[in-house]
Amino acid sequence: MSDRGAAEPKPAGATVSAAAGHIVLVLAAGYWLARWGFETPSLPVLRAAGLGLFLASGGELARTWARRYDGQWFASEGWLGLCPLLIAAPLGAALPVAWGLLSVLGLLGFGLAVIRAHAGRGGRVAWVAAAVLMGCWFAGMAWGHGYANPLFVEGLATSALHKTTVDTLFHSTIASMVELQGVASTGLDGVLPLSYHVASHWLLAWLGRLCGVAPFDFYQLGYPVVILPAMWAALLRLGLALRSRAAEARPGWAFWGVAVAGMIGFLPLEAQRAVAIGWWRPVSESYGVSLVIGLSLLSTLVACYRSLEGRALAARDWSRHFFLLLILPVLLAATAFAKSSTAMLMLVGGAFALWRLRLYRNRWWLACALLTAVVSLFVLSMVKIPGFATLRPLAFLRSYVQRDAIAVWPLAYFAWLWLLIALRTRALEPAMTLRSLLARLRAGELFDLELVCVIAVVASLPDAILAIPGQSGGYFSDLHRWLALAFLLALAARPGVPTTEPPVAERRVSTLGAVAIAAVLVGVVLGNTALLLQRVVRTNLAIRRALLPRASLAQLLGRSGALRQAALADPTLQMLEATRSAARAPRAERLKTGLIAPPAPAELSRVFGECELPFVWTALSGLPLVGGLPERQCQYFGYWSYERRPGGWDGPGKSLSGCERAQSWGFTSVLRVVRDSRSTRLERERCEPR
Repeated sequence: MSDRGAAEPKPAGATVSAAAGHIVLVLAAGYWLARWGFETPSLPVLRAAGLGLFLASGGELARTWARRYDGQWFASEGWLGLCPLLIAAPLGAALPVAWGLLSVLGLLGFGLAVIRAHAGRGGRVAWVAAAVLMGCWFAGMAWGHGYANPLFVEGLATSALHKTTVDTLFHSTIASMVELQGVASTGLDGVLPLSYHVASHWLLAWLGRLCGVAPFDFYQLGYPVVILPAMWAALLRLGLALRSRAAEARPGWAFWGVAVAGMIGFLPLEAQRAVAIGWWRPVSESYGVSLVIGLSLLSTLVACYRSLEGRALAARDWSRHFFLLLILPVLLAATAFAKSSTAMLMLVGGAFALWRLRLYRNRWWLACALLTAVVSLFVLSMVKIPGFATLRPLAFLRSYVQRDAIAVWPLAYFAWLWLLIALRTRALEPAMTLRSLLARLRAGELFDLELVCVIAVVASLPDAILAIPGQSGGYFSDLHRWLALAFLLALAARPGVPTTEPPVAERRVSTLGAVAIAAVLVGVVLGNTALLLQRVVRTNLAIRRALLPRASLAQLLGRSGALRQAALADPTLQMLEATRSAARAPRAERLKTGLIAPPAPAELSRVFGECELPFVWTALSGLPLVGGLPERQCQYFGYWSYERRPGGWDGPGKSLSGCERAQSWGFTSVLRVVRDSRSTRLERERCEPR
């Protein structure tokens, strides 16, 4: 135990918490404004904001206590940042009424974070500006890319959303089955367990209960407001964990510049798309959740290793054994359940560190490695997707990288790695030769570069040898970027110590060059953010104008009630809202109810294919379908679970339909969407026992 932390203020971690809290508020306000003019209850938005503040800043409530144990893993930034999520998830599953307590704690933690972040001198404008900019970026990324939208249902009715919205419908369907039936399933014809990485669906279903909304609504509101700020904060906390322990001051402009540019990119969005840089990947719920857990776990592991201060792990280190032999395997298994690619590469990095740092000589480290590997590989064996990838070398470059950009792809795609190599080698030796580089590598002075390079090479292999649909291989190769950014954040957060004083003329040239680069980078970052925000606004206005074609801009953006009336009069929206009302029925009633999918309106048929349409009804209603499979077999979206069941695609009761088929799945009633001259509504049919 050390009392150093009690004597020295440490605003660095508190500043990260305060910045993440500001992002939560920006996103919550953005969601509410995007639904201006429509019927939007304020309480779910406030509950989501409170939950987001708790996940972003709840660790600040324990910071005073943590300073008494400075240097221990359970007092580290990573663990303090992860604990609110580990508290909120089980409460959402077992005690949703605790949302009020968590919101109050979130507000208190955010208040403490802001006070601590403003303590001392200098550096205040940087983190506030970074937080506001990241809030706008996340809003544009989440709601301007076709995955989620505050006006999602209205967009479906007016065909104003892009086809990629099927991903949101698919994932919120799984979360709905988890919330209702306690089984991860697509629910297209009864509730069959699904072999898939489903930890994020369980988590979002539980967090949705805390916000008082159905899983489908939480995917539009809760994931951007609650998870994305926590993901960014987890990256920053890893950067703080990797930096020099002697530097505890508030990070400056360089740190926040790397944090913003690393997420938004240093190239315009079209240039990033040309070289297949996945700036949009954090919008994937499974990927975002895996990064929150995985990056926080790495921060805690770094703190645990550094707390030994160079000595071997011994039998008396019971708290470290508790982390290494229980918490680490369990949380890495949870990461594997959330996103298999993240866990696989963490295993690769752990194996490399075990060998390079010679930790295998210590029985405790070796036991930790073996136990973690066994548990994680067991979990990974449970989430395999059959037939997802095929052997086809260089398919990624041929399919997703523009032909005229292939030559620059290695430079652009791995740019943060090249920057890390340049800065690290220059910091050690400004004019490093190959001989001195090899000598430093043998001495272990560049372990961070070795680790990131190994991860980058291994992470690129799936895309190099396999054809993986939808750029999903990028969820492997993209991970090297987060690790490189974490080490760059560590460099940016600590003051540099120049080995020699350069001449005055050289200093002036360097300063002018740095200013020019910063100006270009600021322009690119602001331009990318503005472009995505423009997409959000354009889509929002397109949906409003589709409902009120001849209205003025003032009417489209006003609160006169015209939009509500137009929405109520739209026949497709009436059908969707009637389906959506099923999710608001008492849970006990929904447990024994199936839904018979209605004929799809033309607006939906123009957007979705035969294999995608069923997810509209499961996602909105939160109910499993009865006989909802398409006539032809489909390859993706969890359909493989129905191909494997007894009776194959048609199931054991091929000739059954309606109530008879519902009873075969244990349902006692079915719902139908009925439309007549009076209204569009749900009608329940009781299934009498045979």
